[in-house]
Amino acid sequence: MPEDDADDDEEDDGGQLRLPVSHQIVLKSHSKTVTCLAIDRAGNRLVTGSSDYDVRFWDFGGMTAELRSFRHIEEPLGGYQIRSLDYAPQGQLLAIAGSSAQPVILDREGRKVATLMKGDMYIRDMRKTRGHVAGCTAARFHPLDANLLATSGEDGTVRLWDVSIASARGDDAMSLNVQGGQKGVMVIRDSRDIKTVPGSFAWHADGNTMMVGGRDGSLQLWELRGASSSEYKPVVLARNATPKIELQADKAKARQLVRGAHAAESDVSCVRWHKDGYRVASRSTDGSMKLWDLRRFDAPLAEWGSLPSIFAMAQCDFSPGGDLLVTGTSVKKGEGGASLTFVSTRTLEKVAEVPVDGASIVALRWHPQLNQLILGNADGGAYVLYDPDVSEKGALLCATKAAPKRSGLVYTGGAMQVITPHALPMFKDEEKDHRKRRREERKDPLKSRKPDQVMNGPGTGGRLATNYQQALLASLSGGVSGLSGTKDKIAAFKVEDPREELLKYAKIAEEDPHFVTPAYATNQPAVVTGAHLANTVDSDDEEDKK
Repeated sequence: MPEDDADDDEEDDGGQLRLPVSHQIVLKSHSKTVTCLAIDRAGNRLVTGSSDYDVRFWDFGGMTAELRSFRHIEEPLGGYQIRSLDYAPQGQLLAIAGSSAQPVILDREGRKVATLMKGDMYIRDMRKTRGHVAGCTAARFHPLDANLLATSGEDGTVRLWDVSIASARGDDAMSLNVQGGQKGVMVIRDSRDIKTVPGSFAWHADGNTMMVGGRDGSLQLWELRGASSSEYKPVVLARNATPKIELQADKAKARQLVRGAHAAESDVSCVRWHKDGYRVASRSTDGSMKLWDLRRFDAPLAEWGSLPSIFAMAQCDFSPGGDLLVTGTSVKKGEGGASLTFVSTRTLEKVAEVPVDGASIVALRWHPQLNQLILGNADGGAYVLYDPDVSEKGALLCATKAAPKRSGLVYTGGAMQVITPHALPMFKDEEKDHRKRRREERKDPLKSRKPDQVMNGPGTGGRLATNYQQALLASLSGGVSGLSGTKDKIAAFKVEDPREELLKYAKIAEEDPHFVTPAYATNQPAVVTGAHLANTVDSDDEEDKK
């Protein structure tokens, strides 16, 4: 949708506010809260991430009314929560960040391209490490350069990455390649000059500045001129040298900042730029949303409270024309329903509050081309709100597309030849979720059997305390000595001859060779009489006599 017409679509001919919330579709495949989502600039593909550690791909043009995802990626970060998703400017790459210290980069089809390097947690200065040392909070591509990626983490840093260098390193999370692709490091600090967690950040449209929201409640504007990926200088190793850092980070500080923009110890969960480039909106878990102007950054233009938020990933967004600002509310189970709150950026007043289905609203995007609202809900669904009169494409393409007819198996009688009987549905095992399968295996006494450990100290539960020597001897049978007591076994080991214990079975094996297969029996070399091993080795007693 052209931006010139976006303002007109938000109001109808009578001047009444027109919001794209009259219809909805629900994309529900996750089992837990949809914490983040990303949609490409054209509005064709949607990606959702959840607290169930999985990522799902949706194609509006290819979906039918059944609303099924076309790709499901299980645990791209391992057993870590997904917190942030972002498409590259051209939509060819997807960045995934979560509670893992190593974000990953996927291509458009969901194949892993790179795993970013992890830093050294024992280095105190975060500018000297080659990656995050704690969980990540957000990942955003540069708005103009798809080769530049920024990530923020709980180690108090925002790091810039060269995607081409990181891709050349590969997707091996444990690779020792020093060319990790890190370009620079920004350390976010509070008023006491102590590191604080950057909960969210947003690139400016020109790509030269970045707004960062800290856990101390501050908003910090960082100048990043010259951050183009063409200026990246990889590590050049001298002979027998150990690399220290990939790029010496400039000791830059925030150009503008506001201390106390939100309540301290509350996450600034979202930061959004207005299309005019001067105003910015911030959302926090303190239950407020504020609008700021960089030309007068000491105080907010407006503040809206009583917007409960219990998720550190709750978001807000501007309308395509920039006249409205919307956010969602969070509710605890059994305490009512969530709603969307719309405020005007012109009059700075609340204009509408729309209740929505499901539970708490976490992720939120108002796509400028589609004029549709995409919501990530705590019930595991992604809700797409639209109005057929003012919205375009997106959910309109699949909401009315009928599902293809699938012909069932019809038995007409007579003999029917079954080539692979176990391929029939009645013989197939029920497909279970991998987490459910793991829980069932833990309950299986055979698969989850843990060996008994050696008990030191006083015995409990009917078990007597033993040391490691007693445990070893207790595991041995009476065997060669025919004794069962521990002291008898120790005495037998001291006096018995290992050679005698082995050779006493030689005569039995020769008379009844049932341990040897017939094939080996016909090919075994003949034993020369008098050349037995016992006769070729002098005993210790004979040496003593000499």
